[in-house]
Amino acid sequence: MGYVHSPSETATNYVRWATDIKETPGVVFEGMLADKLIPLRPGRVFGMLARPGHLKTTLGAYYIRREAQRLAQAGVSDRFYTAHICWEQPVEELEALYQMPNNYGVSDVAWGHVPIERVIQDSLDRPSLPVWLFGDSIYETGFDSQPMTVDVVLDGIHGIHKERGMLPSLLFFDYIQDIPVPDERDRVAQVTSAMRKVKRLAIQAKCPVIVGIQANQKVDDYAIPIPTMRDSEWSSVIGQKVDALVSMWKPRRTHQPGEFPEIEVDGQYYTNEDNLMVMRLLKQRFFKGWGTYALDFDPNMMTMKDAVPRQVVDLTKY
Repeated sequence: MGYVHSPSETATNYVRWATDIKETPGVVFEGMLADKLIPLRPGRVFGMLARPGHLKTTLGAYYIRREAQRLAQAGVSDRFYTAHICWEQPVEELEALYQMPNNYGVSDVAWGHVPIERVIQDSLDRPSLPVWLFGDSIYETGFDSQPMTVDVVLDGIHGIHKERGMLPSLLFFDYIQDIPVPDERDRVAQVTSAMRKVKRLAIQAKCPVIVGIQANQKVDDYAIPIPTMRDSEWSSVIGQKVDALVSMWKPRRTHQPGEFPEIEVDGQYYTNEDNLMVMRLLKQRFFKGWGTYALDFDPNMMTMKDAVPRQVVDLTKY
């Protein structure tokens, strides 16, 4: 039946699960997060909770892109791929996040500052990066196109496997509250159902899933506007279903540098600059689920590292 498992079956599969963990790296995190967040592996769902404009889409794309680069470098991009699944932007805009340009970034293309001949030349290497995009297209989606539900996404994954023999290594759902659920009329029920479907898909597709989660408006009134576990828009089931959950805050969007030149994070002070991002761990299965961290994330060049705290001079030494 697939749902009833004897003690001997679960014991055998437990050993298999532990062996897979030992033999495969999973989707690992960088810098200080490497020791705080368990690598993402099949069946696990990692949630990123934030207000609009606080880098959910870009950070999710960063992890998708980095995992795709790992697949390409390992020489397995003919068997595995990553996918960015989006309901908010057309795939042509998302593609800007996965191009591999030289000496310019996403913002430069968005402003139209890059000569089209250069865009064409740099796009020639894009097919070598195994990132698939699921979503509406400015040029291909029409009035008769059906809504992209979670079931439609699963059908797409099945189609890729049937036609090309490829399996997903990492999926990013951007974002959970925007997923259509035609069978549910109430908005809370729609979001709840979507989250449950995504969690099950992570198990069915046998790959980890990253989910972008919109935080509600009351977060804007917090003195430090970092969302909490209770701040997921529309449904508390989101926090229950994810295996790990972080909230994100980009200080420059809410705290002007002239008034707040420095931001305190876990007792240390960081310059309030464009690339500063604060991440708070709210939940994690199998390991501690708390902690607040400062990251240096460049959304234009798609790079991330630990933020460097301001050096405090101890005047008592002089």
